[in-house]
Amino acid sequence: MKQGPVKRMTEKTRDGYRVTESQTDYYGPFFSFSIPYIYIFVLIGIAAFLLFKQNDNKKEQPLKLKYCNESEAGYSLPQGCRKIYFSEAEASSENLVILDRYTYGPAKAIDEDMESSWQEGDSGDGKNEWLKLSFKDSEKIRYLVLKLGNWRENYSTDKISYARFVENNTPTVLGLKVNDAKNEILVSFSSERENHYIIFDKPLSVESITFRIELVKHGTSSNDACISDISAYG
Repeated sequence: MKQGPVKRMTEKTRDGYRVTESQTDYYGPFFSFSIPYIYIFVLIGIAAFLLFKQNDNKKEQPLKLKYCNESEAGYSLPQGCRKIYFSEAEASSENLVILDRYTYGPAKAIDEDMESSWQEGDSGDGKNEWLKLSFKDSEKIRYLVLKLGNWRENYSTDKISYARFVENNTPTVLGLKVNDAKNEILVSFSSERENHYIIFDKPLSVESITFRIELVKHGTSSNDACISDISAYG
């Protein structure tokens, strides 16, 4: 048992007042900051700090990118990149008509065949319809190449160049979401039949990308918006 401080008191006597002393028992403070306790508090503080930093890093960062068309790509594309293949495609809708053996499901946008294309099946012009492309595992991506519209070659009976491209709707503004992000970035494209490039300012870890149609250039005879191909490079 630890000894407490001396307690001094005054008491009245027949001769006057006198001071008395008594020793109080003392068991120590309610909480003792011994060395082991200090270690525990330091470890708790470090763990809390690391958890805060981890959650802070998970906060959605603004997507930084630029767009360029085929004529500008010579000096704009990152060098040394390889093609990375999407493993899955899904869409809000698809055109279920089978014409000349062609079908128009979402996988047609990643099959590397320019004769095929994803065509949405909405009753309108395609606005707000979306195409989502995913990788099997997360990949580092530097840029995307998009062939918007219907790039199918002419039939022998066609009287104009790129008749399918002219006849169908071509997306000219897409809303882009990476990894199911809450925020969407709008990217504008020319309405020409040419490669379009979306270039990220640094390698971006991507599991999936969703392309939502915001605006189209209307075709002359079909109201279906088309995307012939989307490729990723990293």
